[in-house]
Amino acid sequence: MIPDIMSIDFDNETPRLILYLPHENGSSMIHHALDKPVTPSSDFYLRLNRRQLERLPLKHHFSEATSYIPALGITEWHGAIDGQTVSIAWSWALCDDGYTYVTQPLDITSNVMLVSDKGYDAGPSETACALHGVLRHLDWQAKISSIVLG
Repeated sequence: MIPDIMSIDFDNETPRLILYLPHENGSSMIHHALDKPVTPSSDFYLRLNRRQLERLPLKHHFSEATSYIPALGITEWHGAIDGQTVSIAWSWALCDDGYTYVTQPLDITSNVMLVSDKGYDAGPSETACALHGVLRHLDWQAKISSIVLG
């Protein structure tokens, strides 16, 4: 059920829409449609814009080889934003020449949903592309090599 919007204002100091939504007890709650803190939603995604995602510090959490011939496995990395944990996991393959790559670039598992500058969900494909871009800035390949090669 979508609540009726009591009123809409525009904040002149920052470009964001402010919605005043009715609450069960008759009061109103203020919802900043843009530039709001990261909180889990009813679908358990953390909504992040591209800047938040690109600045997210990620640390290695877990990696495992699921096969050694060929060398295949999974890895998971964690970060935190506004006190909320972000998880990003993907499958990888290690070639004979030492090159490691993401086996399914659009199949990255995460609790992140990328949002546009207007606050709309970008969707799973665009989120996966953005997450794959984040992986390019991690030194995850060296971590995988150290796990597999010892």
